Amino acid sequence: MLRSICAAIVVLGFFLVACAEPRIDGSSDAAFHESIEKIKATLDGQELIEFETALAELGLAEEQVALLASPLLAPIVEGYVAAFDGKTAEGLIAHVEEAGSLHQAAERVRTRVKLEALEAAKAEADLARAELAKFEVLSSSIHRRERVGFDSVTFRLTVRNGTDHPIAGVHFMGTLATPGRSVPWIKDEIRHGIPGGIEPGEEMTREFSYFTGHWILIEFPADAVLTVEPIELIGADSQPLFSSRGFTEEDARRLEELKATQQE
Repeated sequence: MLRSICAAIVVLGFFLVACAEPRIDGSSDAAFHESIEKIKATLDGQELIEFETALAELGLAEEQVALLASPLLAPIVEGYVAAFDGKTAEGLIAHVEEAGSLHQAAERVRTRVKLEALEAAKAEADLARAELAKFEVLSSSIHRRERVGFDSVTFRLTVRNGTDHPIAGVHFMGTLATPGRSVPWIKDEIRHGIPGGIEPGEEMTREFSYFTGHWILIEFPADAVLTVEPIELIGADSQPLFSSRGFTEEDARRLEELKATQQE
């Protein structure tokens, strides 16, 4: 009998201690700040650091709440503070740790979605490049013409359509460089619509001029060599058929970074 009474007293003691543990009072702004100070007074060392860190993580640190001191924001702040009413220091820290775990999980999901989107874009771009490679540039040259009142550059390209589609226009990436020099004179797009188009298996030579744009602004030597690479093919419906624009060098860099984070 005596042993049972002692056990009951011990349990009651633990219950009273638990009840006596200070808790957050979210009933009002003043009560909240007072309860926070009471909780801090019972903590020291690592516990105090963790509690203050938890408050800051939740935006409940005194200076953070003070920044929101406005009649318009008062109802919002009071509602937010009330959500933590009754929590002990340990309970608040546990809440932040749980929220942190959820945040990390959500971040992993977002990273995975970005990774899958970039991988899909790369796969589509790889397919497009395979088709673009079938549109061959057999020869390319550029000539500058200077006339009174205006200058122009004329491109002469011989191409073969190795795709299975009629092509109404092509966007090229042109590079004009002198052999032996590391830096090109210019690297820019060359866009050309093809009247009548070019059918699958057909080869043709096209000559066309630019009177405006970057190409006529550059002075280049006579021994500069023009190389061009198709980056977009326009179909018979005047819409892009294959394009390498959907996956840039920046996308490739970002993809590698995300892959590295998945391996960590």
